[in-house]
Amino acid sequence: MTSSQSPPPGAADRPRLTEAQKKENHIRSEQKRREAIRDGFDRLASIVPGMEGQGRSEAVVLEATLQHMREKISERQKLIEAGKAKAMDTAGWELSRETVTACETMKSLEKDLNAFVFVLKEVDMVDSMGQKCTTILDNPAAHRVNMSFSFGFAGDDIEADTEDVSQSTQPAAAAAQDAPPPVPAQTHNLDELLSSLPDKLSFTLTTITSPLGHTVRLPRRELFDVRLQLMAEDDGTSAAPLAGLDDSDVRTNIYEGGYKTWECSLDLARFLMDRGPRKDLDDLVRVDHVVEMGCGTAVPSLLLFQYALREGLGMYFTLTDYNADVLRLVTLPNLLLTWAGTLDETTSREVFGEAGSPVAFPNAEEENGDLYLTPTVLEAFKRRLTESGLTLTLLSGSWLPTETLLSLVPSSQEMNTLVLASETIYSPTSLVAFTDAMVALMRRVKSGKALVAAKRHYFGVGGSVDEFRQECGRKGCVAYEMEFEGLEAGVRRAICEVQMC
Repeated sequence: MTSSQSPPPGAADRPRLTEAQKKENHIRSEQKRREAIRDGFDRLASIVPGMEGQGRSEAVVLEATLQHMREKISERQKLIEAGKAKAMDTAGWELSRETVTACETMKSLEKDLNAFVFVLKEVDMVDSMGQKCTTILDNPAAHRVNMSFSFGFAGDDIEADTEDVSQSTQPAAAAAQDAPPPVPAQTHNLDELLSSLPDKLSFTLTTITSPLGHTVRLPRRELFDVRLQLMAEDDGTSAAPLAGLDDSDVRTNIYEGGYKTWECSLDLARFLMDRGPRKDLDDLVRVDHVVEMGCGTAVPSLLLFQYALREGLGMYFTLTDYNADVLRLVTLPNLLLTWAGTLDETTSREVFGEAGSPVAFPNAEEENGDLYLTPTVLEAFKRRLTESGLTLTLLSGSWLPTETLLSLVPSSQEMNTLVLASETIYSPTSLVAFTDAMVALMRRVKSGKALVAAKRHYFGVGGSVDEFRQECGRKGCVAYEMEFEGLEAGVRRAICEVQMC
């Protein structure tokens, strides 16, 4: 793949959208998002027992229903204990068994209702957003100043007037000044993280196709499944974990958006699929260590992890995310799901039983399923890592100071290290910290290279590809923009290859 800063063929002939057209396109995309969530609500309403007739704005009513249900569960639990006290009374034990069954059924329904309430609240929020979209489309002149950043950060990369950007960056700057101190970097024990996983992971299979026609299917844990686990673990003392499940990606020293898969990470995965001497992943055989910074759902790493497992490549994978919960709830489950998808038929049946792995052998008509995590499954996963010579390091916290980060990342001077990152340069502060850490990782090995995917401009927060390339030059390395199909569609994006000078 050659490097170039020139626009792709045909770009000069492509009509350029006006600012008003870009803003209108963005607002219409928000309306489509609203419609998609409402469709999801309808599907959820059809499968939650007894909820078919509920309206879309009854979250408060449902919460009252939940409270009533919790009281009933408590009453049933007391009956169970009373039944145990009558061990010699056959009739009492019959009553107790019926009560236990009813109690477990109600607990299961309670979880469904919790998820239902969560979706209702999200629908209410998006309904309000949709009304705002409609108002703006009906009377855009009345909303000229505030249009550029009305709907939060995620997906809102609209090229704004200078006055719009300056206004929207003021709250961000104030928030940065009031931000808590950064979380120190730390590694996490694999066994402890595995033990924190639920008995079942709900997943979806995502098909990724590169410009050259290469196709892979990668499993990812469903976001609703993450929400259910967080709600089940919630003791009411902190709202931080659940608060992270929104569209934000710019909360200084708090949250980095890792629960969701961002567009640039898919760009990077598609790019990796078409690189190498044969324009495929065979280039990976020369890599000893893959480091993904700000990994989140870790789609680019999942692609390489899948390839390493299938080809029997022993290597290191280090995945970092500021949020430790992201590593526990998303990154590691996705790695485990990816492993389950690489099993041959014999091994799959040995580990998962006669039906085999639902990831490796899914129903042809379905794109999602459930993977049950028995002790046998978890042990087989760890055994495969050992037998294949694959070393996983999961690291949370800040990239700075770089000395702390480097002390936690496995390395030797002879290593060939590939650093991956997407959506890590969205603000000036993040851009500098990321570049410092990236350069430090490459500088200490004989051969280091980084691939960084990002939006060209992060309006309202200050990051940009041009500023990143300049910062690389100041740190003694060079960042080339790579030619790659599809980066000019929608929000303009770029992929940079970075090497030491």
